[in-house]
Amino acid sequence: MPRRPRVLLLTHRVPFPPDRGDRIRAFHLLRNLAKHADVTVACPVREPLSDAQRRAFQKLAKGVILEIDTPAARLRRLAAARLRGDALTPANFYLPKLAQRLVDVHTADPFDAVVAFCTGMHGYVQRLRDLPLPPPRCILDMVDLDSAKWADLAQPKPPATDAPPTPASPRQRSMLRAPLAAARRIAYRYEAAHLSKLERDIARAYQTISFVNPAEADAYRRAAIPDVPRYRIGRSFAEVIASTNGVDLKHYTPSPRSLKSKTVLFTGVLDYAPNVDGLAWFVEHCLPQLRADVPDTTLRIVGKNPGAAVRRLAAQPGVELVGPVPDTRPHLHDAAIVIAPLHVAPGVQNKVLEAMAAGRPVVATPQAASGIDATPGTHLLTAAHPTRFALLCAFLLTQPRHANQIATLARRRVEQRHRWSAALAPLVDRIVTPARPSARDAPTPPLRLAA
Repeated sequence: MPRRPRVLLLTHRVPFPPDRGDRIRAFHLLRNLAKHADVTVACPVREPLSDAQRRAFQKLAKGVILEIDTPAARLRRLAAARLRGDALTPANFYLPKLAQRLVDVHTADPFDAVVAFCTGMHGYVQRLRDLPLPPPRCILDMVDLDSAKWADLAQPKPPATDAPPTPASPRQRSMLRAPLAAARRIAYRYEAAHLSKLERDIARAYQTISFVNPAEADAYRRAAIPDVPRYRIGRSFAEVIASTNGVDLKHYTPSPRSLKSKTVLFTGVLDYAPNVDGLAWFVEHCLPQLRADVPDTTLRIVGKNPGAAVRRLAAQPGVELVGPVPDTRPHLHDAAIVIAPLHVAPGVQNKVLEAMAAGRPVVATPQAASGIDATPGTHLLTAAHPTRFALLCAFLLTQPRHANQIATLARRRVEQRHRWSAALAPLVDRIVTPARPSARDAPTPPLRLAA
């Protein structure tokens, strides 16, 4: 019986429980890899594992290598990276003690493949590549083009409507926080520029780099891999692929939609800037119009880590803040519709996939829908302008037959296009078997695998 390959999976967060976008993808990547390889998971942690996390690792991983991180140590790393002029994302997750433990394990029994989940884990891969050993296959699941996300966040937000704000509007009150927003934009611009340089540089450090949708994969190819053949002579570049997100179709199942429900649901991590900004846009510019058309409408906000900005939104009429819950499914089943009003939405929005799988019609911005393999108007509704966004929500709340039709087609779509096993297959195949040389690359000797 052939030996199963040994794979090191580097994640910037413990991939369990799968309760936020990055953990969801990392968890399912681990689960699918475990079917074909002996996987060791390594990551920095802020606290010891819970019993549930330990049980999950016992089922899926052959080994776990963890190192406790502290806020003080993290601040020192970030400050040092800023003084050097380096990107902050890799410094945020690089623990020298964890890197040394990985070196010791790899030296004693080399891994066949090393998988970095996001650019934040690149420092560990580089440390292993520098060892005087035959290099393992190195695969980067970049997921999203993070430099583009930071660049989008650095842009000043244009007015959402042509109408001037009322004297007591939340938007006018938010002007008092403008200096803080300006400082954040400066930090975002810095990270966008420096992370973009790193993303270009690491195109030669990996055999394969994957993204969650073809558009981001194409954008990365244009930015990092030369089109002119003479610039590739003597150099080898990564194969760039798309390996999309999926949804757990057994976990999220449709349920009958109550005709009395006027609940509009938003789910997501509530200290993530794009989620907070999208919620603020909906509460300030869409919800008043929606409640004028459907007076008993309630926006229910469900998610972890609600900060001061979200709590201020919850003080507005028609807004209910639930906060963290162990399971979002009861709220999905209670909702009439689900919204995704994000204006910075790289990759694939898991919240949209989960709502579609649960048989709930979705209204999203074009940005939030762009990574989903679905047709606007058929599987979900999209709008960029707040008035149209509010009108589409009102339409679904008052036209149950049309809402049910969209929800049925949405469920069928994710069954066809977003099963986890099929979604991750391109990435998993390249991790457990050697990648073929890309036609875009210069000829290179075949990789020698560590025994």
